[in-house]
Amino acid sequence: MQTAMKPTNKFPLKLMGAVIIMAAMLEVVSALAWSTKGNELTISQIASAVDQGEVKTITVEGDRLGITFNDGRQMEARQDGGQSTVDALTALNVSMDKIQAVNWDVKASSPLESLLRSFVLVSPIMILAAVFVLAVIYALRAFTRRVS
Repeated sequence: MQTAMKPTNKFPLKLMGAVIIMAAMLEVVSALAWSTKGNELTISQIASAVDQGEVKTITVEGDRLGITFNDGRQMEARQDGGQSTVDALTALNVSMDKIQAVNWDVKASSPLESLLRSFVLVSPIMILAAVFVLAVIYALRAFTRRVS
């Protein structure tokens, strides 16, 4: 005698799949949004350019630096969170006179940008935790149905 198969509820599996796909898409978007471009400089390259008098303006916005050269070229860099750009330049033996010859434009980073960066960093962890919790709930429900 054959027993009728119960239809299985595939919603949790579909939900987990959708969450994993969304997490992957979020990672791709965040990687593209925060990726370094081909025109990004290191702090030692900036120090060399400042020391040679080639830099007109350095714009500081959060951890990002915008460097404008005397010939009009614009480059980008990221500064280490541990020390200021001026401290990094003096540590690389750039004289204070040459540092002061550069126009400095310091802009505050927007709270929305900081919030977005935090969300991009934390969201994959939260999504994985949600998938884990859903998997545990689904497994417990399936186990309790078999036991009863």
